[in-house]
Amino acid sequence: MVDVAGLRSAWSGMQDTFEFTDLLRTFEVTRQQAIRLAGPALAHRVPRAAVRELFTWVTAAGTPIMIYVSNPGTVHIHSGPLQRVQTMGRWLVARNERFRVQLRTDRIATAWVVRKPTRDGIVSSLELFDRTGETIALVFGERKPGFPEPPTWCAALARLPSVSTPG
Repeated sequence: MVDVAGLRSAWSGMQDTFEFTDLLRTFEVTRQQAIRLAGPALAHRVPRAAVRELFTWVTAAGTPIMIYVSNPGTVHIHSGPLQRVQTMGRWLVARNERFRVQLRTDRIATAWVVRKPTRDGIVSSLELFDRTGETIALVFGERKPGFPEPPTWCAALARLPSVSTPG
């Protein structure tokens, strides 16, 4: 049985996003379990198609983002603005002159807006999971330590509608 009150308290007391991994270990939960248990102040579910809307909005606003994609052997991180977003069948393709990411939208089972407190204020992300609970991608507004999130990033996330979470 997970100590939900303890998890939420520890999460709310974080000072750095990198503390999240320790929180998962301490409470013996997966990333998606923690997000599901966090409560609406820290995480809420959004439609699976939210990534398409978000990429479109940040491209139009020129808001730089960071995308983390990983597998057991590597983590790939892109930072910068997107210049083009298009749908090609079941693929969502986002790119600029140095980077291209292709997401299989049919493989996204859940999408969450997640908030983590830091010394610099809240750091928010859109987190995408497959049907087995594995992370597909993490998307953040680009920022440097010591600086808050870009207001255009926060506004884009705020536009995403919440969906109810199954029991």
